[in-house]
Parts: sequence; structure tokens; C-alpha cells
Amino acid sequence: MKKKLCERYDISKKCAFCENASKTLDETKMLCKKKGVVSSEYICLAFKYDLMKRVPKRIPQLPKE
Repeated sequence: MKKKLCERYDISKKCAFCENASKTLDETKMLCKKKGVVSSEYICLAFKYDLMKRVPKRIPQLPKE
């Protein structure tokens, strides 16, 4: 059986990365289509990973010689 993307790359299942959630003016809260207003750290069974919500880490600059 094929593993899901968030299981393969060890991505935390929180509302900040969920397809069903959108940001509010308060950065600690999310508006979920299934649960309503929840914390950005909230976890539920309706989680669907949205690749576009993740902010990648910056690549460190190489030292100049």
C-alpha cells in the first residue's frame, strides 16, 4: 500500500498545513471547513496535506572563497 505524502516525509498533521483550513487575522487561529475556528496546532481526522501552505527552509549560503 502506498504511503501518504505526510507519512513519507514526516510532516506534522496540523491545521496550518491542511487543505480544509484557511488563515484568519489572528495568526494562532485557523478557520476549518469541518470544525470551524480552531488553533493552528489543532489535529483532526479530516486532515488533507496542502503542499502550497508549507514555507520551505532557506538554503544556507555557501562561503565565498
